[in-house]
Amino acid sequence: MGRQKNMKFVGTVGNVVYYKLKETYCVRAKPEEVQQTEATQNSADIFGTGAKLGAALRKAFIALLPDAKDSDMQKRVAAGWRDLLRKQQSGYRQGGRLITRFENFYFNEKAGGYAVLNKIVSVLYTEPGSLNISIASVNPVQELTAPKNTVSVNLLLAAGSFDTVAKKIIDQSFSNELIVYTDAATDIKQCSLQLQTTHNSCIVMAAALQFNTDKNGLPEADKRLMWLPAMIVGVWVTV
Repeated sequence: MGRQKNMKFVGTVGNVVYYKLKETYCVRAKPEEVQQTEATQNSADIFGTGAKLGAALRKAFIALLPDAKDSDMQKRVAAGWRDLLRKQQSGYRQGGRLITRFENFYFNEKAGGYAVLNKIVSVLYTEPGSLNISIASVNPVQELTAPKNTVSVNLLLAAGSFDTVAKKIIDQSFSNELIVYTDAATDIKQCSLQLQTTHNSCIVMAAALQFNTDKNGLPEADKRLMWLPAMIVGVWVTV
């Protein structure tokens, strides 16, 4: 900001702006217009898309998220989408699979139990949009570290397909497998999910554990964050 000398003028001449600030007449140059390059425009688009897809994912997985309002989790989900979108554009793959920040992504960093989730749930993706899910046998008492007075455990599974261009949910599915907390191995179970997809859509699957404890003879979900592990167990991009 400069001051006008020997003149009191308010207006614009070319690239120079003359104006009054309180009792002082000032002068300044107009800011230069910055033209976005194709790279900076693409980066801005990815940033905005990541935020919108993050909101869509939280909506699809609301039933298993420990704390949907966790701002740190929201930022990490958006960053995971941005990483995926960049690698989707570059075609970065390893063994036919897109490797992104969503590999073993923890929604709740305050909980344990993720090693058990990785052991219990395995998913095979087959085109187009088919998920074959295997739930391994587990001895709950011996393998699931649980809060005192646990009587059962809910294994929550959620899957969603997302349009990375329209930035919205295409399809979603949710299931709840009840595991009785006893010192006996559970049965191996198989199930499948079929999700609608579009060209270059993305399918995400998540799993979570919810412990139910005895409260005066009735089961009640333990909502303490340390007992609410939830994670992404698979991400696939259609072609």
